[in-house]
Amino acid sequence: MLELDEVNAGYGRTPVLHDISMEIREGEVVSLIGRNGAGKSTLMKTIIGLLTPTSGDLLFKGESIVDDPAERRARRGIGYVPQDKEIFPRLTVHENLKVGRFVNEANDRSLFEEMYDYFPILDERRNQKAGTMSGGEQQMLAIARALVGAPDLLLLDEPSEGVQPTIIEEISDIVGEINRDMGTTVFFVEQNLDFTINTTERCYVIDTGELVNELPPDELRGSEVVQQHITV
Repeated sequence: MLELDEVNAGYGRTPVLHDISMEIREGEVVSLIGRNGAGKSTLMKTIIGLLTPTSGDLLFKGESIVDDPAERRARRGIGYVPQDKEIFPRLTVHENLKVGRFVNEANDRSLFEEMYDYFPILDERRNQKAGTMSGGEQQMLAIARALVGAPDLLLLDEPSEGVQPTIIEEISDIVGEINRDMGTTVFFVEQNLDFTINTTERCYVIDTGELVNELPPDELRGSEVVQQHITV
C-alpha cells in the first residue's frame, strides 16, 4: 500500500528525517512511536505531501507519489488527520463530514450513516457546531471526516493527544473496527503506549529522525528499546 525508500526531509536547511525506509502492506494497522521532536509528525507531513523530500521516493499502490501535491495524494485515496485536528469549528458536524465526502476521486459511495454508526456521539450532534464539542469529540469528527471519503490508507497523527482516557479507548476500538469492516489500511504516530499496544499490528520506533527498530505489539511494553526512545 505504501513504501518509503530512503526518504530524507526537513525544514529549510534543517534536516529531520534521515534515510527512512519502511513499508505498510494493504489491510495492516501500523504505528510509529518516539519522543517529542523525534520526527513523527514530519514523517506524516512528508507522506501526505505537506513537506517535499530532499531525496528518496514514496510509492502508493506501487506508483511514485513523491511529486504529487497533498491534494492529489488525498484524491488518490490517502486520508489524513493532522495532530491539531483542523475541523471547521463554525460548521456543524454534518457539514464537516460533507467537506470530506468528495476528496477521494475513486469514491462513489456516501458513508455518512456508516460514520454515524461508528461514532454515535456524532449522530447525536449532527447539527451542532463542531467548535463547541470537546477535544475527544472533535478528534472523532476529524477521523470520521477523513473516512467518509473511503480512503484506502488512513494517516493519524497523535490521535490520543488532548483526549480523555475513556475516549482514547473508544477511538482505539473504532480504528480496529474500521480496519476490519472497511479494509482500511491505517498508519498512525503516537506517544501513548497503551493506545499503540491495543491498536497496532506492528510498530516502528523512530529516534532523532531515524528508524531504530520494528516490533510486534506484544513486545512493546517490556522493550528496553521502546522505553529508551519514548522517555524524555
